[in-house]
Amino acid sequence: MHKQVQSSKSLTSNSVAIARLLSISVVLYGAVRIARVWISPNSAGSEMMGVLVFSCAAGLGLWANTYDSALPKRLFAMFFNAFCSLTLLSNLRQGSRPIDPIPLWQVIWFGLTFGLNIYVLARGKILHAEPEQLADDEPAPDSDPNPAQAPADSRTRDHHFAMTRMVLQALLQSEHASPFVNGLKSKGRSLFASIWDDYGKKSIKDPAHIIPSDEIEVYVDQTASGKEIITIKMPKPVARNETYFVAIVQDEEYGSYYTYSLELSIIPKADKMFTMLTGIRNGNRANFGLGPTPDKNAFVAAISNMLETPKEPSTMMQMPTLLATAEMQT
Repeated sequence: MHKQVQSSKSLTSNSVAIARLLSISVVLYGAVRIARVWISPNSAGSEMMGVLVFSCAAGLGLWANTYDSALPKRLFAMFFNAFCSLTLLSNLRQGSRPIDPIPLWQVIWFGLTFGLNIYVLARGKILHAEPEQLADDEPAPDSDPNPAQAPADSRTRDHHFAMTRMVLQALLQSEHASPFVNGLKSKGRSLFASIWDDYGKKSIKDPAHIIPSDEIEVYVDQTASGKEIITIKMPKPVARNETYFVAIVQDEEYGSYYTYSLELSIIPKADKMFTMLTGIRNGNRANFGLGPTPDKNAFVAAISNMLETPKEPSTMMQMPTLLATAEMQT
């Protein structure tokens, strides 16, 4: 079972904010020092090499703390920050020093930056406040959230919910399914983004509740056996039952398709956020239990495994009758 580290929201947000500001300040300091030496070559710069190395470490910390940052990327940044931290400690010793001595205030400043970078890097993808995953020793929900039950803030999120649960499913069950899927493969995000925007303009009464399509992306992958997976990255979910990704898969019958989704789910009383793997096929919605971290590659890997080794759902229920979508053109 996937496990993502849980964290105190206030501690996490404060640590990330401080680490970000400190890293930016160190990078800017290094840039200023380079500019100073370039403009005035005779200016003092005995510790320049150390400052440049430390600026690179701070920059790596910022670079690695981005959405979808892979584990090797974070480990590399952690290693470099740890290396620079040890170098700073060596610099405080009165004996042999690996670099020219630097002022104590810089040692404290840089050391605090590297320490916080290591801390936030070790905690994973938290700069973008991704949901906390249930720990292995915590029980998963007994049943799947009711798909007919709207998210808590449905008045402002109907656009997201309807597009993933109704509009997309109706398109895949229509006579235009094959042209639509082929369009996704050839036109990428532009096709689905235009459908998303058109639905918002025609069906969402309050313009303030229209969700932009800027984050939508379309990917085409294949499993080891050659099965095709078309993945749509949705605008970032913030409400229960909204989806991060939807995978479209060819069914046994040509021109027939079904989907898998990675959904955001919440246990309200415990204030726990986690992901769920679900699927819709032949009008039935299935729950396959806890999902991976909300990362495209992790999601595709999970779906590939399910296609190669079919998995029985935890629960299954009949979807409500899908409404005909108002002349959505493919």
